[in-house]
Amino acid sequence: MAHRCHPDEQASLSKFFRDEGPLDCAQLFRQTVGDANYREFLQQQFDVNRYPFVRATPSHQAFVALRLPLIFTTNYDELIESAHAEAGVSMRVSADEEEFKARLSERPEHHLVKLHGSIDRPSTIVLTRDDYSRARTARREMLAHLRHELAGASFLFVGFSLSDPNFNVIHDDIRESLGMQAPVSYTVQGARDPVKQRYLTSLNVNTVWLDGWNDLPAFLRRINPEQAAAPACSSRTGSVAHASLA
Repeated sequence: MAHRCHPDEQASLSKFFRDEGPLDCAQLFRQTVGDANYREFLQQQFDVNRYPFVRATPSHQAFVALRLPLIFTTNYDELIESAHAEAGVSMRVSADEEEFKARLSERPEHHLVKLHGSIDRPSTIVLTRDDYSRARTARREMLAHLRHELAGASFLFVGFSLSDPNFNVIHDDIRESLGMQAPVSYTVQGARDPVKQRYLTSLNVNTVWLDGWNDLPAFLRRINPEQAAAPACSSRTGSVAHASLA
């Protein structure tokens, strides 16, 4: 993939990508390189089937062992799916609105809702500002289900920054309407950051700080009711979600 531009335009593009937000940068990038090059770029970045050395990690494996019936993700890759397949766990996937409606009627034992689409179908990807705008209508039922779950279940946020615009609209609305009655949720973070701690506390989200992301598999095993070895561990798992956003 190649795109040539005048040096003056190059300087302007560089400034734009430094100064603007990720949705706007994605919007301009797609417009600049064209749809075909844009989709090829996405597949180069996220299609793990192109790279045999990219495999599900111990964190993915520990996540599968939790046997969560419902997982929401904004990731495009298929590592969650492949980790479940490797463990022999059947999982149904929804990457767009029509799939989601079909899966609901099936009532699968394990359901992965890919809010931003899946790299195996680049047309489902939500990344640009236009994509986000369209998703609020085109994925109305998916987002409504996310809202329903956030209002009624505890969530465990793993590898999720809580900065997604469409998610934040839903999450903020629930905090405003339910206040202290909203279910307790948790986010797993890396090295402790007191400023981020204050910010997350303001969102009514409890933070679990790890010494580093290499500790994530051990943490997921500790909160697993089937693997917890001590009563102290099992008592903590009562607050861990039946739904998660990774």
